[in-house]
Amino acid sequence: RPLRNERIEESFRQEGDRAIYTVRSEGTALSLPVWNWRGQGQWEVELTSAVPLDLEISTGVGEATLDLEQLQLSALQINSGVGSTEVTLPGRGNFRGEISGGVGELTILVPDTLPVQLTASAGLGSVDVDGDFARDGRVYTSPEYGRAGQRVQLTVSGGVGSVTIRQVEKR
Repeated sequence: RPLRNERIEESFRQEGDRAIYTVRSEGTALSLPVWNWRGQGQWEVELTSAVPLDLEISTGVGEATLDLEQLQLSALQINSGVGSTEVTLPGRGNFRGEISGGVGELTILVPDTLPVQLTASAGLGSVDVDGDFARDGRVYTSPEYGRAGQRVQLTVSGGVGSVTIRQVEKR
């Protein structure tokens, strides 16, 4: 259910063998009487793991938890707005992507099964990397990346705030 004065817009179009589905929130969604936020919107979106996805996500203001663990990704683009964003990457894949943080905390959870090379930078803030990654300047590479047939290349950039990249055991 939309918040007060909020409009949810959906669109769908087909381009050749690609289907493009867009969901967007428009309008004023906040009520701030004397610094007391009365409304909180929450979206829960489930995507299929049956087909490869070129996934593009732009968050606005608030908290975003993006669990991509079960998805087949062919491309990934995430633009985080203001607040905290946590992204769990899939345990396998062959794609390139970019994740950029706005203002706040950006946390990326990398399954230990994912052959990945991350190029990470921060604007005004810090980059903290925890896991079994080889480091060469701003580039962090998982041990199996060089010999993997399918692998992921990600560029991660923070705006104002912290960027945390943490390797986690695949569930």
